[in-house]
Amino acid sequence: MKRVPSQASRARKLVLAIWALAGLSFAAVINDVKVVTQEGEPLSSELVTANIKSLPGTIFSPATLSADIQRLYKTGYLTDIEAAVDTVGEDAVRLTFTVVPVPRVADILFEGNDQLSKRFLQRRITTRPGELLNRRQVTQDTSKIRSLYEGKGYHGTEVTSYERAVAGTGDVTVVWQVVEQPRVKVRKVHFVGNTVFSTRKLRRSVQTRRTWWGIFFPAGFFDTDKFETDKLGLGAIYTSRGYLDFRLEDVKAAYSDNGKWVTLTIVLSEGQP
Repeated sequence: MKRVPSQASRARKLVLAIWALAGLSFAAVINDVKVVTQEGEPLSSELVTANIKSLPGTIFSPATLSADIQRLYKTGYLTDIEAAVDTVGEDAVRLTFTVVPVPRVADILFEGNDQLSKRFLQRRITTRPGELLNRRQVTQDTSKIRSLYEGKGYHGTEVTSYERAVAGTGDVTVVWQVVEQPRVKVRKVHFVGNTVFSTRKLRRSVQTRRTWWGIFFPAGFFDTDKFETDKLGLGAIYTSRGYLDFRLEDVKAAYSDNGKWVTLTIVLSEGQP
């Protein structure tokens, strides 16, 4: 797995650069700016020069250089940046930016996904082959995959991601590893705090409930998407009776020892009509 420089390490590099440059004359003119790609596909120098103010013909300033480096990081195209300053004569300097570009996504893979297909998962995440790697996006996609499993009743499923370098290129394959858990069925739904409506009526108003045939057949699974709809439905029932202050205070989930059953306790605050 490729290591990504932290914000702290980047900040230290900036501080060290400023300390090293403190002795230079502030009247020194920049006569040349070079861009060197340390690894991966060579980066166009125009991408760097279009985002910096330390350009040929300008007066060199450590503060400006520091701001330039921060601005380059914010473009999202670079994972590491180092700047070297060499004196050229008495009143001129040459800047050399050594950069590591963000790799391109060559492919995406899923491992351990027996219950949800690659096609199903791939259509619901935003990371795409051929695009530049966006690690924040990969993190969001990891959470999305986990939510998809929970929505289908596979609660406790673990999802992690890593990058696999593609030999001979600067590209990477993004791999999601899935450790699936058994699908959970609803054993019982309790309501606490209900006085306006009976527990029987509330249970009949929601889709999340125990089904007797679910004991023997693949039915009655806990679906978080349906449960979110149920919560809205409970609010609508109370609102129709004039209980505008109704709130769903809490939902407690207790899982069986084998992880295959869940008992839900829904705590209500009915308010006043």
